Amino acid sequence: MKKLLACLVSFTLVMSFVACGNKENSKEKDSKKDINTDNNIIENEKKEKNDNDYIDTESNYDEEITQSTASKNIIYDTFSDIKYLEDDDKFILSTESGNTYAVDKSGAASYLSDVMLKSKMITKIINGTNNYSLYDISGNDISDKFITDSDNESILYVFDTDNGAVVWTIKEEETPTSSRCILTAFDYDGNVLYSADDEDYDFVKECSDSLYPIYLGENVFGFVSRDGYAHQHVCCINLETDEYFEFTMEDGDRFSKGYIVDPNKNSIIDTHGNTVFDDNNELSGDIFNVGEGMFINFYDSKFYNMNDLSLAIDLSEYSFVATATGFGNIDWENTQDGAFEFIDGYCGLRMKNENDTYFFGLIDKFGKWVMEPIEVDGFTSGSYNGKITDNLLNVNDSIFNISTKEITENPVNAKLMTKPTIIDGVAYFIDDNGYFCSYDYETDERKQIDVYL
Repeated sequence: MKKLLACLVSFTLVMSFVACGNKENSKEKDSKKDINTDNNIIENEKKEKNDNDYIDTESNYDEEITQSTASKNIIYDTFSDIKYLEDDDKFILSTESGNTYAVDKSGAASYLSDVMLKSKMITKIINGTNNYSLYDISGNDISDKFITDSDNESILYVFDTDNGAVVWTIKEEETPTSSRCILTAFDYDGNVLYSADDEDYDFVKECSDSLYPIYLGENVFGFVSRDGYAHQHVCCINLETDEYFEFTMEDGDRFSKGYIVDPNKNSIIDTHGNTVFDDNNELSGDIFNVGEGMFINFYDSKFYNMNDLSLAIDLSEYSFVATATGFGNIDWENTQDGAFEFIDGYCGLRMKNENDTYFFGLIDKFGKWVMEPIEVDGFTSGSYNGKITDNLLNVNDSIFNISTKEITENPVNAKLMTKPTIIDGVAYFIDDNGYFCSYDYETDERKQIDVYL
């Protein structure tokens, strides 16, 4: 009996221990479960917090963009004209509604009247026959700088030259016993650069009715007949040296590196009127230009150096072709035909073979063919208008790649309202819709630039 009672006591104690162990394990499991639950809650809270932070960031970003756009007062107008001011690195943009702005390359603009600019540009408005009013770049009338006697003085012309604006005026003085004409050149600030009367030179008398001034480059002005002959007798004045000389020029020609051609005398003269190359050297009687210190002699198809008349490039195996309008002459818009004249280190050449098939190609200053001659339609076909970048040339209004030798269409030539201004390989222009645009020739990226105040 005692043994049975002892066994029951032992069994009871064992079961108690087991029950306690199970209870503790259950508590442990429940504790672990609670911990996992808490961790999940914490993780979910973190995730929710991160999501909320992300949403807030996006919301703030969108709000910043909206505020940034709203702060820009974009000009929704049609632009009609563009001028680049190199001294200020800004563009002057005019709109069809009559407003004018100074704009940088990013599109940031100011009203022209509100900004001080370094550039000294003069614009003219015709008030009548041979009568102008002059305005500065901000639209202020500055005629009084140059005209002190409006009854007897008039403005002949205003030029934007290598050294700034030059204004020419003519004054007629009448007395009971004499009549006198005075020709004067002023700089932008109204300082006298040159003055002469008809007692000094006979041509001055003719400036009031039959002669008008032209800019020949390199501080030289000429006075030619208003009739506009192809070969014109020109009376020249060098504003830098006050020298006067006369010669015959091809209409539209200008000095290049100190020289210009006199086609009637088969000669080349310098900016002082000195003849440096003439008939004794068997020059061609056709028109040709001096470009970057070299000129072509069509008698022997060779280029010569201007400094010592030495042979520079021998192309005598080719037969070159002249055009009816000359070779690379510069017109009043300062565009260049670029045939037979070195521009930016290259020269365009027109030629034909024995079957009268015409070709056009480009050489460098060493006479190497950079663009091998290609067949063209006729003797006036083929033009070179200078470098766009170090590797891209403007040929036939297309793009010639020096490295790949490929010719591709110029993407900014079609349907433009204004001629592109190319700065560091980027063209700026107004397109046919009146937008201010840019095109990067290297990256092939074209952008419409928002103009904003």
